[in-house]
Amino acid sequence: MHLVQVSCPYCSEKGYISVSKEKVNNANRGLLTINVSSVCVHTFFVYVDKNLNIRDYFKADFQLENPKTNQNEEIKNKEFSKKDLLEFDLIKENINSLLLSYAIKSILLRKKVLIIIRKSYFKELILNFFHYLTQDAFNIDILLLSKEQYTNKKEKYQDYMVLEKREILNNVDNLIDPNDLTIEKQIVRAFLFESNLIESLNNLKSEILQFYNLSKSITEFINQNNERNEITSQMVLQHLRKITKKEISSDLFHLLLEIAQNYFAVDLRFK
Repeated sequence: MHLVQVSCPYCSEKGYISVSKEKVNNANRGLLTINVSSVCVHTFFVYVDKNLNIRDYFKADFQLENPKTNQNEEIKNKEFSKKDLLEFDLIKENINSLLLSYAIKSILLRKKVLIIIRKSYFKELILNFFHYLTQDAFNIDILLLSKEQYTNKKEKYQDYMVLEKREILNNVDNLIDPNDLTIEKQIVRAFLFESNLIESLNNLKSEILQFYNLSKSITEFINQNNERNEITSQMVLQHLRKITKKEISSDLFHLLLEIAQNYFAVDLRFK
């Protein structure tokens, strides 16, 4: 084990963490993701490279402890076949992080998704991947086509979010702001840099399930209370704090409201 100095991205408090050289050497993409909670009162993540240098930090303030539910236990205890693991590993090694962020955001906002792919054998793998991530949560409508297939019938897909590599070729109603994907990018980065394949899959699936459950709770809260009194955003925020017993960051709150409005079609005209 080696001691590596880190600096908290919230308060700049410095401290040391123990890093296994073996784990760093075996990490996917050459970076090991470490969850740090021992330096100060904050929790954050660091990326350590093979030379034991800190390559990047990101904050974990959007993350909540998932409530203990049967669904989360099923995720944790899910068993994968060797074929499943090989396919998921192939996806993880080849998928573009920005494209995955765009796709997740599109799903959260209940938009159809069209992903342009070059290798046709990835089609079934990618579909299985997204169906696993959204199982028991969001309904999805995803197509995978070659660039030629899309170009020849582009008019058919005007209501699809069309994604290719790092670009959004068709941004329906300009719903996705590439500069406003803080949480989506962070959960994708955590997924890609986590060296344990099963843990990375389960963590990403749990995050998506949590988005679904919390935004659904917002919808139910508003629908139950809207007739009796006018709902304010502060009332919704207090409701979330009560059920999660956690502080809710502004980025997470904004995302959950977006999901409630677009996926669950709730009226968000607050007082």
